Amino acid sequence: MIEYITPPVAANPEGEALQLNRDQLWQALMWKGEFAHLFVAPIVECNVIERFEDGFYRSIVVANPDGSRDTMQERIITEPGRKMTFLRLDGPVYGHIVNLIDPGDEELTLRFGFTFGLPGAVHGGPEEQAYKEKFAAGYVEAIHSTLATARELIRSGRQPSSDMAPAPA
Repeated sequence: MIEYITPPVAANPEGEALQLNRDQLWQALMWKGEFAHLFVAPIVECNVIERFEDGFYRSIVVANPDGSRDTMQERIITEPGRKMTFLRLDGPVYGHIVNLIDPGDEELTLRFGFTFGLPGAVHGGPEEQAYKEKFAAGYVEAIHSTLATARELIRSGRQPSSDMAPAPA
């Protein structure tokens, strides 16, 4: 089992003209959950299949570096204003991803983390370590991408939609 959580990343870095409040940051996470292709470069398709009181069920298509694609089903559980959990229900790696708005009142921060199991990999072995290192760096980048995309959508006044262009690779 692989576990990792990013250090907190300031939602409002010094010098940023548009300062996000907690509600806007939560809205950005909801958009990311529903329109992942706008926020996460490897995701090229995202479809919400069913909604629940505490979240939704979605299907995503991920473009891999080798040109192949993986389709995965995820159950997203929301704790409004605080936390979004993505439960992987199938695909090449099982586990969950969390997006956390830190509860502090002083500086608004965002963290992403994951707990994954690689089928057939030795616990703590080189395959798990390589996977963790590869994805740990990507998760910090994903936070910055999420914040940048949120600011762009808020500045423009646009609401995201399924037919918008995906995030740049």
